[in-house]
Amino acid sequence: SSVAGFATMPSIASCGIGGPSVRRCSLLKVAAAGAAAVAARAGVVDVPGKRLTLQDDPVFQPKKYQKNVEEDPECNRDDRWGPFRRELIAAEYDRRIDLAYEKTMEWGLENATLVDEQAKVCIMGLISLQYLFARFLLLEVGSVEAAAHSFRLMDSQTGALHPDLFDKASGHGEIWPITSAEVDSLRRKILKASVGGGSGGADRRRRIKNAFGLHDEDWRSVWSWHPDGSQLQIVNSGGFGAATPGAPKPSFRVYVYEPDEHQALQQLTKGAAFCKHNQWGMEVALHDWFLACPCRTDNPDEADFFFVPHYTACLINHA
Repeated sequence: SSVAGFATMPSIASCGIGGPSVRRCSLLKVAAAGAAAVAARAGVVDVPGKRLTLQDDPVFQPKKYQKNVEEDPECNRDDRWGPFRRELIAAEYDRRIDLAYEKTMEWGLENATLVDEQAKVCIMGLISLQYLFARFLLLEVGSVEAAAHSFRLMDSQTGALHPDLFDKASGHGEIWPITSAEVDSLRRKILKASVGGGSGGADRRRRIKNAFGLHDEDWRSVWSWHPDGSQLQIVNSGGFGAATPGAPKPSFRVYVYEPDEHQALQQLTKGAAFCKHNQWGMEVALHDWFLACPCRTDNPDEADFFFVPHYTACLINHA
């Protein structure tokens, strides 16, 4: 539970004659104690008479390394990251990939412990390296699994920064060659490419499971029910939305609006990695699920339903 979650509960002061029951008052006291403990761990000072709001939620409190991000986004204080950033930002894209690989090997960034340590020193530099790898693996190597693995490593770091703070630290791509919009776009591309299932194709290795670990047998149980009582069908060579030939045929198709194609949606869907960690995380999860679902279609004319993504938390909270 978050601190904000207790804001709508009745006051303990209302306990007594005409107030909540003894049992309810006891629960209120336990909840209040829990809220105080969470707030104390997050460094939130309890001011008598103050109504706690979403901004008091520990999720939105400054992180330990946020001061470094705000005061030295270029990482010039570090003898390694500062020079690397200048070389990286001046390089062409292909050279950036080479630099990312060279420094990952040289600095031992395959080691999870070292990665965590370097995140405290220069989190934007670390995210930039991981982003370049994931993008290269997906768009040039064509390995969805490897790209997804690399992206997951980056996602935990990216999720620590509000998208406004992220773009401020990256200089909107001028300080570090990365923006929150580019991270979000790559996330969606990986999810779309992960659908898998079916018989695969001659030009690529068959992907058994999608990004959520679901395979054909799982989908078979999902699509087995039809409103008209018809039997489950198998997707033929003509395909069916995102479902590949040989896979169970979905009962319906959903068109998911793409933020890269609708500028207004970029503001509504920014910071997926950050937003998924709070009480509105289901909004991100639903978006991710439909992107990786074989029921998705890129043709609005054949869709049964339409999904417009939006992440509330990142709209009402600012870095």
